[in-house]
Amino acid sequence: MSLPSCYFCTFKASILAMYHCSCNYAPGPLNRCEMYDVAGLIAPRPLLVIAGAEDPIFPLAGVHEAYAQVREVCEALGAEANLELYVGPEGHRYYKARTWDFVRERL
Repeated sequence: MSLPSCYFCTFKASILAMYHCSCNYAPGPLNRCEMYDVAGLIAPRPLLVIAGAEDPIFPLAGVHEAYAQVREVCEALGAEANLELYVGPEGHRYYKARTWDFVRERL
């Protein structure tokens, strides 16, 4: 099970689009994959993507693009019920509103 909060997005729309602290960079992956490719590795296990509607460093458009790609992986594995997107109303922060119910429903 994985619940990434305000980080799941395309690399192109987030990490490569603006300055980020060095802890966001991993050398090499973009030569081979996108964030949704890495996230797809969790399937068929549960994945709750948490995003902020007004997150300036992980923009919602990039989140939706990445989510659509990982959804294809989950659908191919018959695991779409284990995938969910929760969008909080604000910016870059942790949103707990859906997390514990999601965990309880899948344990």
